[in-house]
Amino acid sequence: MRAQIEAKAFAAALKNARQAIPVRSTVPILGNVLIEAGEGITLTVTDMDTRFTQKLEAEVYEAGREAVELATLATFADGVSGSVAIASNGPRLGFSANQSRCDLGALPADNFPAEMGFKEDFLCEFTIPAEALSGCLRFCETAMCAPETKPFLQGVNIRFDGNLVFAATDGGFLQKIEIEPPLGSNGIPEDTIIPDRSVSFIAKTISGDALVRIGRALITVESGSGRFVSRLIEGSYPNIENAIPRTDPEVISCDLAALKTAVQRVASIANDGQLANLLFFSSGTTELTIRGANSIATIEERLVCKGVAAEWACQAKYVRDALFGVSGDVAELSLHLPQCMRVGSPGGTDKTTLVFTYARKWPQHLEAA
Repeated sequence: MRAQIEAKAFAAALKNARQAIPVRSTVPILGNVLIEAGEGITLTVTDMDTRFTQKLEAEVYEAGREAVELATLATFADGVSGSVAIASNGPRLGFSANQSRCDLGALPADNFPAEMGFKEDFLCEFTIPAEALSGCLRFCETAMCAPETKPFLQGVNIRFDGNLVFAATDGGFLQKIEIEPPLGSNGIPEDTIIPDRSVSFIAKTISGDALVRIGRALITVESGSGRFVSRLIEGSYPNIENAIPRTDPEVISCDLAALKTAVQRVASIANDGQLANLLFFSSGTTELTIRGANSIATIEERLVCKGVAAEWACQAKYVRDALFGVSGDVAELSLHLPQCMRVGSPGGTDKTTLVFTYARKWPQHLEAA
């Protein structure tokens, strides 16, 4: 193999490759990147559950296929500029740029896992702006269940329900967002669950327009010169519509920017002791009060609001994450007490967040503070 490639593009592709697979693998070949020189350079990585491929423009003088250790190569490429020359040297593959050189032991390309396990007949295919797909996945990402607890909740559920719906929950916090459905998305299987690590990778790396294909067991996302394939989580996703209250809520509205600032300030101290991470809300018809406390201090923020008188408590993390997904000038807190608080903006039907509350009151012994 002999080729020359632009260093910046090479480093960026290797960075994407490192994000696509775990940092460490018990199988040595899975820590390698397959480099194929033909019509340009193609980089491929896999961990047997996901597979990422990116094609790059390069001058190829001699075709070849070899696998080398990914982490070391990515570190080398990140520190050089100009162009990188690639050349085989017996059992090693050499990379040189300016005065820098890196020689890595090469493994036979035939040892690299084939793509056959990542092929199936897809049930739907659609094109979606990368910004929209990334935004929906990021919006739901914070509600995914922690690893090793409930496997079928460790991802984002995507389905067609008149609109294209993205949702995630950990059993106590639910985030859901709906957007206009792209042409062809009506064939998405109902229990399509994208794993958490794949959600993070797709949200971070795609750009432009993304071509999405979904089957019973796999999802592929093609964006620019990259192609990402991931296995889906097996199992049935809970019917989240059952968790959304159907009763008419009591609504409190206030300035969104002021609410975000107040929540951040109060949450900053509500981080230890018996009241860890709890925010206490109380409202009148013109004023909203947000309180927090720890073992040595209390803090209180007051905002101008319109709405009803109520009193409730929420986990700080849930409130912060809910507000992160809301845009506009005004925040609406729709209260379905004592079960949940729904956060959004007036007329903002595209983004729906549910924060489940606790039936707790502000401790009386802290009133004097």
